[in-house]
Amino acid sequence: MTRMDGRKDNGPLKMKRQNRRPLKAGRPAVVSDKQEKVGRGDHLPFYVVGLGASAGGLDALNTFFSAMPPASGMAFVVVQHLSPDYKSQLVALLKRRTSMPVVQITDGMAVRANHVHVIPPNKCMVIFQGKLLLAPFPRGAGLKLPIDHFFMALAQDQAERGIAISLSGTGSDGARGVRAVKEAGGLVIVQDECSALFNGMPHSAIATGMADCILPPAEMPAFLRRFVNHPLLAPPRFNRWSPPEGALEKMSALIRAQTGVDFTHYKRSTLVRRLERRMGISQIENFDHYLEFLQQTPDELAALKTDLLISVTRFFRDAEAFRVLKATVIPALFAGAEKEQSIRVWVPGCATGEEVYSIAMLLQEHAAMLAVDYSIKVFATDVNAAAVNFAGTGRYPAGVAMDVPAELLAKYFTQEGDAYRVHRHLREKVVFATQNLLRDPPFTRVNLISCRNLLIYLQTARQHKVFALFHFALQPQGYLFLGSSETVGERQNAFESVDSKARIYRKLSSDSLVPPTAVLHPSWVVPALERVNPLSGAPRQEALRETIHANLLADFVPTCFAVNEQNEVLYSFGQPGNFTALPTGPAQLNLLKLVPRTVAGTLNAALSRARKESGVVSYRGVKWKGRDTTRLLQLTVKPMPAAAEGPSVLLVFLEEVNARPVAVGAGDAPPSPFTDDHVAALEQELLTTRQDLQTAMHTQQASHEELQSINEELIAANEELQSGNEELESINEELSTLNFEYQRKNEELLVSNNDLENLLRTAEIGTIFLDATLRIRKFTPVAAEELNLLAGDADRLLTDLSHPLLRELAKAAQQAMAEKRATELIVEAQGRSWYLLRVSPYSREGASEHGAVATILNVSRLRQPSVFLSDNKTESIEVCGVKKTNPTQRCASKRKK
Repeated sequence: MTRMDGRKDNGPLKMKRQNRRPLKAGRPAVVSDKQEKVGRGDHLPFYVVGLGASAGGLDALNTFFSAMPPASGMAFVVVQHLSPDYKSQLVALLKRRTSMPVVQITDGMAVRANHVHVIPPNKCMVIFQGKLLLAPFPRGAGLKLPIDHFFMALAQDQAERGIAISLSGTGSDGARGVRAVKEAGGLVIVQDECSALFNGMPHSAIATGMADCILPPAEMPAFLRRFVNHPLLAPPRFNRWSPPEGALEKMSALIRAQTGVDFTHYKRSTLVRRLERRMGISQIENFDHYLEFLQQTPDELAALKTDLLISVTRFFRDAEAFRVLKATVIPALFAGAEKEQSIRVWVPGCATGEEVYSIAMLLQEHAAMLAVDYSIKVFATDVNAAAVNFAGTGRYPAGVAMDVPAELLAKYFTQEGDAYRVHRHLREKVVFATQNLLRDPPFTRVNLISCRNLLIYLQTARQHKVFALFHFALQPQGYLFLGSSETVGERQNAFESVDSKARIYRKLSSDSLVPPTAVLHPSWVVPALERVNPLSGAPRQEALRETIHANLLADFVPTCFAVNEQNEVLYSFGQPGNFTALPTGPAQLNLLKLVPRTVAGTLNAALSRARKESGVVSYRGVKWKGRDTTRLLQLTVKPMPAAAEGPSVLLVFLEEVNARPVAVGAGDAPPSPFTDDHVAALEQELLTTRQDLQTAMHTQQASHEELQSINEELIAANEELQSGNEELESINEELSTLNFEYQRKNEELLVSNNDLENLLRTAEIGTIFLDATLRIRKFTPVAAEELNLLAGDADRLLTDLSHPLLRELAKAAQQAMAEKRATELIVEAQGRSWYLLRVSPYSREGASEHGAVATILNVSRLRQPSVFLSDNKTESIEVCGVKKTNPTQRCASKRKK
């Protein structure tokens, strides 16, 4: 299987197969049928399993339900592409494969556990509060995607209790739906492409990267049973599992060490839910065992990281909010940028890029309406590199046609098979990059920041830091666009609400918000007081003490900076403004960027020596050049004793050696002993950088050649897909013709069957049809009257009935079938009744089974004296078209002689 970034990856399929084997590090949950029945009922919460299928999906559904026990405790909803012109037989076909009740869905039907619900033809369906709601497809809808439609509703209604299964089919229906289910915390299972008759739908679902498990249909039921009965996931889930002390910290540290992504500041509830889910998929109950499994299985570590990074995104998600953005914010952006004719937008947490392109389309549309050439640049960042790479390609499944308005779809997208690609001219206005919002510097001078549904996953302290970064990055009167569940909280003094329902805010003040700083060691830093709000009613003594404390630090404490291992400023004392200045461009907290370039080299050498020697490093006579003067400083770097498990911190002291400023050119300070070493280090660093650049150029050239070959392969594959599409259309036409012929033959068969039924009913001849074992297949009303047969006697053995004629009839039938010729005899019954029995062998052309056809004719009239004419004459009687001589008359003539 090929990943989104083009490299080979056996991860999902290989990982899922590992999950199906018992793990040494953990104890797999073994579930018996008896255990499944305990505690399950319609009144308890249960999982709802949506199965999406199209061409070739019937075989997959039959295999799935044949292996699924009837008391699994899950509810199953089957969504298949059905022809709107013919009556569906799917319910009858599935009843043969399972003992669960199989019902066709009616509008408003409630889902029930241990039931199979089947969608009717020509209907789109959603689930709302556990009920299935039907509606006809909208008129003029070009693309009908019932599986996507239901999966997205399943994600919204059932959340973690929703399970989406994508089975065999053509096209990409279901690809958007499985993404929604995964985002909501549900489970996604995809049929193995090798086992699918048509792998279009499974391939599209796998390409999203959202598949938790890739299996053939026969193995899905066993995996589902283990998953839903896992102790952490089995319903009811009202009492959540609580991880051991320090478990989440260990997990986050392992992910950070392996991938560089830090989840320490994510909300605990989010981490617990995702951890439970991954432990259920891996079938491990003990956290220590799961942590060991993470260390031994890189695929599982990558899957856990992907689960934690999932973000909810869709083209024009929350249509009403985007309507307000289009009508209110975007015109204001262009009005405020008339002089510069430049608009900058930042979308942090962009995920797979749908929201980015949505905003870019609205900006481009407004610029086209104004007929002015504006410079539009949208910066899209995310910590997930795979998602950023996917967004950069701009290729999305066909289901996006449901979200993008038709006029924008035609203008900004090109259809490529069962997918749509964003036009190149729109992609050129977007810059995608990998960025950690909590660690990397932000973009600056932006007019609009759209950060939707990212802050809800962060702890409160980190939310405050993010708001400070946003406030710094926005231009005056810049706009902030948040998700439906997010607000600016306590930052009303920094942002004003433009539309509270759409979560759109505008920057108020130009003063930067101070992000929360790290806590320093108590032996070096006096605990800072919380900023007093005048409206909070705090005692005035606290405010006065804070003011005095700040003045004392500014007047008597030398200027000091506390920096971390990355030389980022954690805290400052004294008068830092006398020695630092904020450079233009992206915001920097690195002290080496804040001081003048003439001092940065000396400061860097001092920091390096202090870390290497773990001691105090001090230099005197450091020149600090200003605009008009030069000052001589003493620079001291002192390591701070590290707290337990805390980061190492260095304290940088800056103090003037002489109070009088020294005029520029009056004299130089004595040379520092480290200058030569520092220059040598810089030269070596420059040489290394050149070598790295040369290597990078060679790598880029090789990558370019590989991309060219890949492009040629893609062109060839596209041609093959087009020819395959033509073949499928031809096959579809042949199937339609064959289906029409079958319908015509069925109508002819129905007419013939009606003719035969009327013939047997009106002929007034007793007829019985027997199979090879003398079992009654069919009989006429006359035969029923003569032999006292009932409707329930059909399919019974002839020898099981007690009528005297039937014994003779059984012997004659066996003789006729054995000799393969007709047999005829006259039998006397009770009440002086005589019957003519004629039995002929019966067989069907081209079939192996055979039987007999018996006719019964009452000839008692021939035994009455009135039928004799004279002693010298015999009477010929026609029986069943054959003239017979009266045997009774011949016997009477002999007795008379």
